[in-house]
Amino acid sequence: MDKSNDNQISFELVRLNSIPSTNEELKIRAINQNAPEGLAIASTVQTSGKGRHGRVWESEAGNMYCSVLFRPDCGLARASQLGFLAALASSQAIASYIGGVQKLKLKWPNDVLLNNKKVGGILLEANNNKNTNVDWVVVGCGVNLKQHPKQTRFPATSIMREFGIVVEVKKFIDCYLNKLMEWYKLWVSQGFSPVRSAWLAMAFNLNKELLVKVGDQNIVGSFRDLDEEGALIIKTADGFSKINAGEVYFYD
Repeated sequence: MDKSNDNQISFELVRLNSIPSTNEELKIRAINQNAPEGLAIASTVQTSGKGRHGRVWESEAGNMYCSVLFRPDCGLARASQLGFLAALASSQAIASYIGGVQKLKLKWPNDVLLNNKKVGGILLEANNNKNTNVDWVVVGCGVNLKQHPKQTRFPATSIMREFGIVVEVKKFIDCYLNKLMEWYKLWVSQGFSPVRSAWLAMAFNLNKELLVKVGDQNIVGSFRDLDEEGALIIKTADGFSKINAGEVYFYD
C-alpha cells in the first residue's frame, strides 16, 4: 500500500506468511522497537489467533488477518473508539465486493455481520503511558473472506459462503487500510460524531430487546443509542443505562 503524507497519517504494511498473532507481533514491535503509528501487519495464517476475552480466532489461509498500530494523543476511553473505525472500514471493504451495505450490519461493540451472521471481528489492545494517555493501541481485524468457523456462539459466515465471490486477500487488505485511513483522518479532525452517525446507520437490532452481560451481572433492555463516546445506551425497566463494556445477546 502506498504511503500518504496527508495530515501526517499513513499506513505501512508488512505482509507475513505465518505468525502466532498479528496483534501480538505488533505489540512486540510497539514495545520493543518503538514502532511508528501506522505500522500494519497482515499474515496469511495465524497459529494462535485470538478474539476478545482470550477466545480462539480460527485463522486458516484465505481470510484477512490484519493489525494496525495507532498512537493517538488521548486517553483510553477515547482510544477505544478506534474499534468503530475498523468496523466501518471493514464493512465498507466488504461492501465494495458485494455491491453495497444492505446486507451488512454492525453489532456492538466489535462485530461485523453479513446476512445476520458474523463475518468479521475487531480486537483492541492498548497500553497507557505515565501521563494517563495511551502509549499505543493495536487494532486487530479479521474478516472471513473464504473460510469461516463452524462451531461458534454466534453464527458465522464468509463472503464466499454467502455470495460465492472469490476475494483476493491482498487487494482486500489494501481496500480495508485505505478506508481505515479515511476514517482515522476524519476521527482525528472531527471527533467521534461522524463515526457514531455512520455506525448507528448500520447498527444491528437497533430498538430491539437484548441482554448484556457485564461481569456477573445480566442487564435486560432495548438497544436505543450510542452515547457521544461510544458506550451502549439501553432502556431498562428502571430507565436508561449506559454500558461501556460487555457481551451483547439479542433475543431474535
